[in-house]
Amino acid sequence: MNKKFYLLEKTRQLEIINAGFEIFGKYDYKHASTDLIAKRAGMSKGLLFFYFKNKMTFYLFLFEYAVTAIRDSVEASSDKDSHDFFEVIEGSIKGKAVVLSQMPYAFKFMVMALHQKDERLKVVLNERFKASHLSSEQEMLSRINASKFREDISPEHILEIFGYLLDGYIQNKLANNAEIQLEEMMAQYELWSKLLKRAAYKTESD
Repeated sequence: MNKKFYLLEKTRQLEIINAGFEIFGKYDYKHASTDLIAKRAGMSKGLLFFYFKNKMTFYLFLFEYAVTAIRDSVEASSDKDSHDFFEVIEGSIKGKAVVLSQMPYAFKFMVMALHQKDERLKVVLNERFKASHLSSEQEMLSRINASKFREDISPEHILEIFGYLLDGYIQNKLANNAEIQLEEMMAQYELWSKLLKRAAYKTESD
């Protein structure tokens, strides 16, 4: 990436970034038009490629930008004094919501990236997703009070189930070409959280 991009005003940088998030969030990599991205950003395609070498370079820049923005927001929103598993996860989700309110297309972009069909891109993104997910998971698990869990259920199991539930929710939306609404997803999280908490935590009789 051309470092001159960072010499632009912050608001201008975000206009270009959000244009990328919007188009890559609507279309898969192959069908996302850089002409349309440039038009959304109010610039020429040549200038877009002046800042970013090619389509792939811009896409990977956006991915790293989104991952970093979400991670920083989650850290800023986290209650460092909370050690309850479900409160830690809720804080993580709320942190992501802050990013989404500032960059509304970032979430759709990340969903499309997670289910990317382009084989070249899929290999690269899978490795980066794994590294990012592992780091995030380790950080969350290091903070929680595992003594609340039943002996036959671990925090890792519940975190894995949350992942399956969220992925299933997203896959269903994509299959039906339906919009993914943050408020609706949070309501689903609340329901999943209540059910899993009953299943995972010890009761007074345990």
